[in-house]
Amino acid sequence: MKMLLNGEWADRPQRMEVRNPQDNSLIDTVPQASVEDMQAAINAAAACFERNRHIPVHQRMSILRRAAEILE
Repeated sequence: MKMLLNGEWADRPQRMEVRNPQDNSLIDTVPQASVEDMQAAINAAAACFERNRHIPVHQRMSILRRAAEILE
């Protein structure tokens, strides 16, 4: 399993466990992001916000609703 970072799939050698909070059973392991990965994600989100901040709320809602439909 890889992580999606700024539109690209990335793998890291260090992994972290994801556990079920109800019974602490192991669900999976996932790449552990570095500080640099986190900063890259923050920078990408800020840039995306600047590009999309002028889109009216109703249009953003339509985009998110369609994305949810695709995921379902």
